[in-house]
Amino acid sequence: MLHNNHRITKPPNFSSQNLKGRSFKGQNLTGADFRYADIRGADFTQANLRNANFSNAKAGVESHWVIILIVFSLFLSTLCVFSAWMTGVIVAESVFQSSQPLYEGVPSIDNSIPGLIVLIVLTVFYITTIRKGFVAALLAMTGIGGATVVILGTLLGLSLGASGLKMVGAGAWRAAAAGIWAIVASLTGAIAVFASSFEPLPQVIGVLKVSAGIIAIAIAITVFKASDSEPTALVMPALPMAVTVTIILLLLSFYIGWRCLLADTKFTPIQNMARAIFTIGGTSFHRADLTNADFSQASLKSADLRNIKLIRTNFHLAKKLQLARVDGTILSNPKIRDLVVSHRGINKSYIGCNLKGVNLAGADLSDADFTAADISNATFAGAILERTNLTQSQALGTNFQQVYLTAACLENWHINDKTQLDNINCDYVYLKNNQLERHPLSGVFATGEFTKLYQVIADTIELIFRNGVDWEALIIAIKEVSATNHIETLTIKSIENKDDGFIVVKVRVCEEADKAKLHQELQQSYQQQLKIIEARYQGELQGKQAQIEIHRQHSVEMAEIAKLLAQQGLKHPQIQINKLIILTLGDGNFNDGFPVTALVCSDEHPLPIAFTGKLPPEPNILQIYQQWRQLYRSQKWFGRITFEEESVTNFSQQELSYYAGQLEKCLDNWLNSQQFQPIARELRSNLTKSEKVPVIIQTKDIHLQRLPWHLWDFFQHYRQAEIALSAIGERTRKSKFTRNQIRVLTILGNSIGIDVEADRKILEQLPNSETVFLVEPTFQELHQQLWDEQGWDIFCFSGHSSSQADGSTGKMLLNQTKLLTIKELKYALTKAIEHGLQLAIFNSCDGLGLARELADLHIPQMIVMKEPVPDKVAQEFLKYFLTAFAGGESLYTAVRQARERLEGLEDEFPYATWLPVLFQNSAEVGMSWRKL
Repeated sequence: MLHNNHRITKPPNFSSQNLKGRSFKGQNLTGADFRYADIRGADFTQANLRNANFSNAKAGVESHWVIILIVFSLFLSTLCVFSAWMTGVIVAESVFQSSQPLYEGVPSIDNSIPGLIVLIVLTVFYITTIRKGFVAALLAMTGIGGATVVILGTLLGLSLGASGLKMVGAGAWRAAAAGIWAIVASLTGAIAVFASSFEPLPQVIGVLKVSAGIIAIAIAITVFKASDSEPTALVMPALPMAVTVTIILLLLSFYIGWRCLLADTKFTPIQNMARAIFTIGGTSFHRADLTNADFSQASLKSADLRNIKLIRTNFHLAKKLQLARVDGTILSNPKIRDLVVSHRGINKSYIGCNLKGVNLAGADLSDADFTAADISNATFAGAILERTNLTQSQALGTNFQQVYLTAACLENWHINDKTQLDNINCDYVYLKNNQLERHPLSGVFATGEFTKLYQVIADTIELIFRNGVDWEALIIAIKEVSATNHIETLTIKSIENKDDGFIVVKVRVCEEADKAKLHQELQQSYQQQLKIIEARYQGELQGKQAQIEIHRQHSVEMAEIAKLLAQQGLKHPQIQINKLIILTLGDGNFNDGFPVTALVCSDEHPLPIAFTGKLPPEPNILQIYQQWRQLYRSQKWFGRITFEEESVTNFSQQELSYYAGQLEKCLDNWLNSQQFQPIARELRSNLTKSEKVPVIIQTKDIHLQRLPWHLWDFFQHYRQAEIALSAIGERTRKSKFTRNQIRVLTILGNSIGIDVEADRKILEQLPNSETVFLVEPTFQELHQQLWDEQGWDIFCFSGHSSSQADGSTGKMLLNQTKLLTIKELKYALTKAIEHGLQLAIFNSCDGLGLARELADLHIPQMIVMKEPVPDKVAQEFLKYFLTAFAGGESLYTAVRQARERLEGLEDEFPYATWLPVLFQNSAEVGMSWRKL
């Protein structure tokens, strides 16, 4: 028979027990129950007290230690009064010129110099102590006293010789003696006053302390008389001065002690010294692990909490925490100590404070300011954070579950995937200080919407630029900071164009990174690079301001390319497209499949031939494509885009090829599935291999639009066919405009990191055309050109662009400061289309978002790149396409030829042939250069 010897051990239960003086040193007491227990004098040094419950427990020192500490406190009171009296005696002796030396070896002199020096030193000590604190007073007294002695010694030595130096020497000796007695009086008196908070029956013990002080003076006078000395301080008129100085010093010591009781930071060293003394023999938690421990309503007087592991430890309503020793923890800050006890921080400032691991569950922090505070691993569960300022706060791993966050400011706060944002109660937030940039702009967040929107931006740093961005400087700064900190994953995630010229660049960093440090280093490095670049421009261009502006627009050296286009003849063959295939993929997904309707439109038949089918469920296609896309976007070249949705490192070319092969195989099986075969057979039966036919994939699903449809084996058999994309919606045919020559509007956008001049040279050589170039234009300049009454046939953009992950919107970087959306050009583009705009070419990255937005304006044809495109690939595609198109090929044939010619670059830039795609209004077909 087998016996199971493993037993589940319940956490120990010590609730309500007398544990005075017990030792639990180094023990594992996870989850132990110490509620209402008497733990005075107990030793929990280096114990594991995770999740332990100390609510209503009583910490402190045992009775015998209490007696010892009271006796010590009485001794301090006696020493304080005695020291103050001795200081008064020295002052009176110095001022009223004692006939006998007070100390052996100190000359007695009949002059006022010693008294002057003593009074200067004590006055400096008194005033500085009140204004700056005890430590600053020690330094000031030493410095100013020393300077006084040097200055008077120099002056009197030169004027009176040796006798003058003797005067100053006597004053220095007496000032030193008075200063030492004053320091002792102030320190011992302050500690004795502060000790009253540790003592039982403080009123009774206070009377005893006063009595001890009186006895100390009596003893001092008796000692003087017994030594047969007759000090001047004991007779008139010096006695009032001695008494006055004594009283002033006693009042100063009382003041310091009072400020210590109020936790005045000017006297923190004295408070720490007093706590160190009066926690001797107290309950010790030194270096214990108190993660998630509960000390609510516990009495913690004389407890030793030095260097504890304090993560989400609950001190709500704990008693006398200010009398515990808390060195090496966040509780050493009085503001934080008060906050963890009261849980009330309404309208209070915690700017730059360390609140790492703090437990503020359920706290009321309305209107509090946590700017640049570290609140990582803290818990605010259920807290009220309405109108709270969290600008630049570190909130890594912080628990914000069920907090009330309406109207809080989240400018550049730092969170990660361990930050808990579940069930947050929030109507809206502000993304900038002073209640600027409300989000959402109107209305309120729907239930769960805040979590969905903000959880996805974990592990990012936001860089805000108010006067435009020098992209060359930013890229260099990112690389420099990456190298300095040995970080491989520092990449630009997204770029947002805000109102008033603000640009926000979000940089992805690893989870463990010190985001505040990296943010500061990136800002500093960026500013340094700006200075270097400006200096380089100034040197290269010898102060020619006009050329400096050109250099700023084109900061990357432009390489000459070979002659691109030969002049074409004036005669072009007539382009004729007799058939059109439209495959409409209806509502569905990769898990359930997609319904498909096929239309074959032909000039030979008045009505299109229609047939239906289905693409079966195939979730592997989406998964494999997303993996390929992630690896592709992590290649180490910078093309006409410089940010990534995901960051992947340490991949091999073989991995990229593997997923590409798997995707091609999976896509081929999908399109040759039994459910889709009826459509495939009908298409083949209605086509001949020599026919030039567009195949339009009409769908609103962004994942379907991103697929490499050209890999379908259908296009291997029908070499004159070419794929195009179209959104599902209204088919609108545009009116035609006749012009003497083709008009091309070309926008050369921000050129940092790319060679847009190469695109310019290609476009300049187009035959029978008028090309207008706008180099990094302003928004108003572009808007004005689009409204040109002569109209345009082709719109071409070369530069940087990007699209949202869901393809809903796209943006293009018009110049160094303007990140432009299609929505901003809605009326201007609509007018341009009405005036005959036929084709838009976006020779830039990630353009599906741009195409999807333009499709709503019913532009006839668009050419975009589906993914980030290397600069050389973009240039070669434009050259190949325009050469074929201007040479007489149809739009579809020209795109296919140009795409297939990119195969020659795929040894250097893999999968270049997967990038370009036509996106069109399905009512528009048959475009050629001559028909423009």
